[in-house]
Amino acid sequence: MIEALRWARLSAGHVGPKGFSTSRAMQQYTASEADFAKEGWGDMPQPEEEWLEEVRRPYTLAEIRLFQGAMHWQYKYLVPDHREISRVLAVWLRTKALKGAFDHQVAPLGYSRSHCYRMRDRGLSLISQGLHRDGVPLPESVSLPE
Repeated sequence: MIEALRWARLSAGHVGPKGFSTSRAMQQYTASEADFAKEGWGDMPQPEEEWLEEVRRPYTLAEIRLFQGAMHWQYKYLVPDHREISRVLAVWLRTKALKGAFDHQVAPLGYSRSHCYRMRDRGLSLISQGLHRDGVPLPESVSLPE
């Protein structure tokens, strides 16, 4: 589910008000290595490797279908009867997808840290049980411990 959220973030980009931006011509310009050499600026700066690998990684059709299904699991298995658990799990998933710290997000939820972790575990357990009950196959990329 975390990987599905990362995929959605990289695929869809930011959603919301755009704010101020420069002209369209300036947005489309990207510096090349020749520009840096011509101006005497040295080597062109390279983006962070971890982010670059996320962007470059191609997803298979099977992975995309799995991600699309995973985006609905929380609603399908938790929302009708377990809204608070779903809310805590959503906060946990968002912090993990954005590589943040769940502990910092616990206070606004109104629960203790340990209770939030128990609710997260319960939510993941309910989703897992629902997937097993519905016969959703385990993806090939997941390896189970022996």
